[in-house]
Amino acid sequence: LLTSLKPIFIFTQPKINRATSAQELKKVTIDELKYDLQNVKSFSSLNKALKEGIKMATQNDFICITGSIYTVGEAIKYLKSTYSIDL
Repeated sequence: LLTSLKPIFIFTQPKINRATSAQELKKVTIDELKYDLQNVKSFSSLNKALKEGIKMATQNDFICITGSIYTVGEAIKYLKSTYSIDL
């Protein structure tokens, strides 16, 4: 379903030791799902990944943040402090 929408995937990882690396997630998406290399990015920092996603998004786009509670928690903290978003 997601691939029919032609999304851009931006992978990152939370600041915990057992997290799968963003590079590994990117590799699986490209190798196994045969997704276009230009539409898959990875960042070791969640903040950098969010900045890139926000920069790339247009007014009609949406950003979907998924993953562990650690990833989502870091994203909420970043968005609240950087953009004063009340989540």
